[in-house]
Amino acid sequence: TPTWRIVYVHALRGASLPILASVAIQFIILFGGSVIIEVLFALPGIGQAMQAAVGSADLPFVQALVLVATLVVVVVNLALELLNRVLDPK
Repeated sequence: TPTWRIVYVHALRGASLPILASVAIQFIILFGGSVIIEVLFALPGIGQAMQAAVGSADLPFVQALVLVATLVVVVVNLALELLNRVLDPK
């Protein structure tokens, strides 16, 4: 068998699992950090919308924003799990 096949099929598939996990966790952390940065620097976005909704006691809008943030985390974790199933050499 050619060397490139051994490297790509066998070595990189197994080595990509921890890298994908790191990327998924970093994406979730960056998403949460962007909310804080938006509030600190008065940038329009989900952070500023959340601050305005909490300030005006708009409970349905706060719940919607929390739901959106939760869906982002769930979708990223679901994508990670599906990629793990495809790439896992076991």
